[in-house]
Amino acid sequence: MNEGFGAARTRRLLALLAIVGVLAIAAYLHFGAVLRTQVYIPLMADAGEYVSYAYNLQNHDTYSRQPSWTQGWSGIIKPDGVRQPGYPLFLSTLLGERVDDAFVLRVTMVQALLSVGYVFLAFQLARSFFSLVPSLLISLLVAITPQLVTSTTYVLTETLYTFLFTAFLLALVCLLRGHRTYWWLAALTGLLLGLSALVRPTSIYLPLVLVPMLVMFDKRVRRSAWLVLGFVVAYGPWVAWNQMELGRSSDPTLSIATLQHGSYPNFMYEGRPESYGYPYMFDPRTPEIVRSTGTVMAHIASEFRREPVAMLRWYLIQKPICFVSWEPIQGAGDVFVYPVVRSPYVGEAFFGVSRSLMKALHVPLMFLGMIGSVFVVAYAIRERFAPGRARMLGALGVLFLAIVGLHVIGAPFPRYSLPFRPMLLIFAASLCVWAVERLRTVASPRLQLAAD
Repeated sequence: MNEGFGAARTRRLLALLAIVGVLAIAAYLHFGAVLRTQVYIPLMADAGEYVSYAYNLQNHDTYSRQPSWTQGWSGIIKPDGVRQPGYPLFLSTLLGERVDDAFVLRVTMVQALLSVGYVFLAFQLARSFFSLVPSLLISLLVAITPQLVTSTTYVLTETLYTFLFTAFLLALVCLLRGHRTYWWLAALTGLLLGLSALVRPTSIYLPLVLVPMLVMFDKRVRRSAWLVLGFVVAYGPWVAWNQMELGRSSDPTLSIATLQHGSYPNFMYEGRPESYGYPYMFDPRTPEIVRSTGTVMAHIASEFRREPVAMLRWYLIQKPICFVSWEPIQGAGDVFVYPVVRSPYVGEAFFGVSRSLMKALHVPLMFLGMIGSVFVVAYAIRERFAPGRARMLGALGVLFLAIVGLHVIGAPFPRYSLPFRPMLLIFAASLCVWAVERLRTVASPRLQLAAD
């Protein structure tokens, strides 16, 4: 008995050391990238707008993207609701008296800490479905994904959204695993989803899929009600602010732009290579197209009438592939969104080896993950979403397919898929585990016959 207890304690210790080792690798990569990366212009484009919101909120009590923090700026600061407030609110907690290099370093260091956090959350999420070794492997792959590492060095939403969304997934799995209606867990699940929606608008639409799924297959309406309440508590104030300040529940500017950006096959205007990634800048009709949601939808409909086969191929086949591709499409290339002056991915062995490994594994992992997402949903439907692993995986699969659908409608830039890499790796692992189990089932009778 003592020997058995000693062996169990040894296994627990080894498991603890293993996850600590994975987290140490994550910390080395993410903190190392922050400290040894120099972004050419760290507050350009989207990053500059997020900082403007944070600065104006803190210094002028106005939620506005007017760049009042830049030198020589003068003008009227008008409120707007173009971008979600979650990331600017996060930045405002780290903003000092001025926007400088020290502020950027504070932001990226906190993001490095959040990155280590979501690697741990990914491990816990994987443990809901797999034994220790596959879970460690999944969390390790998340830790060394170079695009996630470089995202830590930018003042962009990917890191915060990945942390919040992975926490939401873990809470959802815990909710589905329980046989009782834990109101606080359901409310927490909705709250985390609402917080993630404040960072990136993708999450806004997920309750439309999640709630009916819970009602139909979980058979507990109260869970859904508490989940919706948690979501409303987190996201409702933003809708109320938009209504009071702007006279509408949301600003459609970005959604209109996203629909237009995704309407050009291969992200090129009329197939012109020089327009790759930015086709809307070459389209002379852009001012007319983006006037309203109606005009951009009319533009897409006209493109389908003009080139039905090409547009169907683009939306149904090529866009999902773009969503999980390696290159950023819009960005500096390879694993970089913004251009860098220096990076540990250029010249440092460990960073270089991890990047090469993930690039070699990228296509098979993404292929298995995409196929696996369909497989887990089909398997859960066959099992009628029975309690257990099938139901939890099926729920994640339905959510992921909804996420892919949302990005296929808009612009499926690869960096938008980064927060969902833990899900993709879990789907890939599920498919592999199922295949191994099937092979064992088929091989076992044959081995028995051979023995006889």
